Amino acid sequence: MFSKYAFVLLALAGACADSNAPIRYGETTKAALVADKGQPSSAEKPLENSPTEILVYPDNQKYQVTNDVVVAGFREPSSDEKSLLYWRHRFKDCPTTFEALSKRDNHLHPEKELKCARDGVSVIYDPNTDQVTRVVEHAQK
Repeated sequence: MFSKYAFVLLALAGACADSNAPIRYGETTKAALVADKGQPSSAEKPLENSPTEILVYPDNQKYQVTNDVVVAGFREPSSDEKSLLYWRHRFKDCPTTFEALSKRDNHLHPEKELKCARDGVSVIYDPNTDQVTRVVEHAQK
């Protein structure tokens, strides 16, 4: 009798765990993302005839999908994450790289990226103020 109930509880726990599975960049499919997060509020094509699209969700959460696989996620930083100093401390044991990003038409001035490839996290920041504007998650290396 106990084993019957234990099996049901384990099955229910497993089903709940699968519905909140984390996104694995480079592995999660677009269909799995939509099944987990729901339909996006919009989709953007950065370039015509490109296999890449950006799915936009509430709170400006975005996911880059290329060839039907989620390759990156973009979000706004939380209040604690807005300082570049926060990220320098968080990445203290990770080899990091800094890269200047080309200025896009919709940005006021050039931005830079601080990247920790090992952890699969980058931050885009304003080098004039050291304020982080976006957090990017991607496949770990």
